[in-house]
Amino acid sequence: MECHGLIATIEHPELGKLRVRTPTPYDKPLIERFLKRLSEETVFHRFFRRLRGTGEIVEKMLGGKDTLLCIIVERNGEVVACGELYKTTWPDVAEPAVTVLDDLQGKGLGKLLVMLMAHCALKRGIRRFRAYVLPDNKPVMRIMAKLKPALIEDYGDVLLYEMKIDQAQSEINSILDSWNIKDP
Repeated sequence: MECHGLIATIEHPELGKLRVRTPTPYDKPLIERFLKRLSEETVFHRFFRRLRGTGEIVEKMLGGKDTLLCIIVERNGEVVACGELYKTTWPDVAEPAVTVLDDLQGKGLGKLLVMLMAHCALKRGIRRFRAYVLPDNKPVMRIMAKLKPALIEDYGDVLLYEMKIDQAQSEINSILDSWNIKDP
């Protein structure tokens, strides 16, 4: 997928220098440490279950057959956020997933990852995102609001949203520009 090998160094007003890039297999220990640092609530919001181990999940993130893209954000050599994009049964639809360390949530990292993934997805011909979200996952709801989601299905304990990213190009570019990221 385009954007493979993406590398950018950005300056966050509170967090300082952050490195945004696609991971390599050598990053497996970093990603495993990242996953182990997440609270139970954050893990449940992202995976809809508790994690018993991280190996299988990290393998999927780093290049499972359905993985289109994985982007990590590093701070001081540690992963602090991760975004993944997965294939769906529709060729123009992908499923995004974002995880940010608990103490760094609300600082724009999740929004940055979603917009980077949207930018890269559009280059690949993907026009829509579909995401399963727990109704109480307020951070993800705030991020998705930027892409004007439509509720597709309410399963009670899980909601399915669709975002037409091809109609949000100006919002995507605006957010990437605000981070000084030019056409990754």
